[in-house]
Amino acid sequence: MMTSPQHRKGRPTLGFFLRDLEASYMQHVWLGVIEGVRKHDANLLCFKGGDVAPATQSTRRSANIVYSLAKAYKLDGIVVMGVIGAALEIEEFRQFCDSYHPLPVITIGTQVPGVPNVGVDNISGIYDAMQHLIEHHGYQRIGFIKGPEGNYEADLRYQAYAEALSTHGIALDPALVLPADFRYSTGKRVVEYLFSKGDPHLEALVAANDLSALGALDAFFEMGVRVPYDVALVGFDDIQETRNVSPPLTTIRQPKRELGMRAVEHLLALIAGERVPENDVLPTTLVTRQSCGCMEPV
Repeated sequence: MMTSPQHRKGRPTLGFFLRDLEASYMQHVWLGVIEGVRKHDANLLCFKGGDVAPATQSTRRSANIVYSLAKAYKLDGIVVMGVIGAALEIEEFRQFCDSYHPLPVITIGTQVPGVPNVGVDNISGIYDAMQHLIEHHGYQRIGFIKGPEGNYEADLRYQAYAEALSTHGIALDPALVLPADFRYSTGKRVVEYLFSKGDPHLEALVAANDLSALGALDAFFEMGVRVPYDVALVGFDDIQETRNVSPPLTTIRQPKRELGMRAVEHLLALIAGERVPENDVLPTTLVTRQSCGCMEPV
């Protein structure tokens, strides 16, 4: 459990570090943060940047400057989207969060030692999807589109993929593990590359997030690979777009708004000097649609 010293009295002002507000996932988390500050009568300042550049880079990205502007405001605490630290090692990300001391900091989606985090059960989410593909549909040749290397959630999702294969006695084929970075364009590109080397005899593909899966879906369409008849496809997040594509995407649903609301509640508790869990893990839910081979009820 984590605690924070008392801050000044009055209506608290929270900072929120984020990127990619255009993305559906981020929009829902942001709405949850807004709902949380309205419910608890707090102020909110948003700092929209990009990936935080490692300190070793000779030219620091503008995102670092955007986030450093927060130090000019009288904030009481900061909510940090973990995805902004995708380019950092965990220790570097911890140093980034510590640079705002003595302000309390809460992360969403990335567990950093000494910094409270609100996240989801990434392992159970991917494992449930893999179990469904293997036990319900009988797939054996299952590939995986990874997230950013070193990203906390991406690593957990890949770990669950590997564990599910091992538990079911299926050998992991490194040729079916595709490096990516949570982006639509990268998901599309790695699938195109995989098939450019010949037929990989792929039966199903699990992506570490929905944007990568949607990129893969478009690549399959352009190559004439039919989903789910030739290859089944599963994503992670349950963003709005997954319901509107053809076929609708099977995915793992995150409680996105609740992530934002819970982060605000924990941060306000820290500001009040209360204890909060170091890692608050929210459950995920497998949502089966047509892309895995299941038929949705009309």
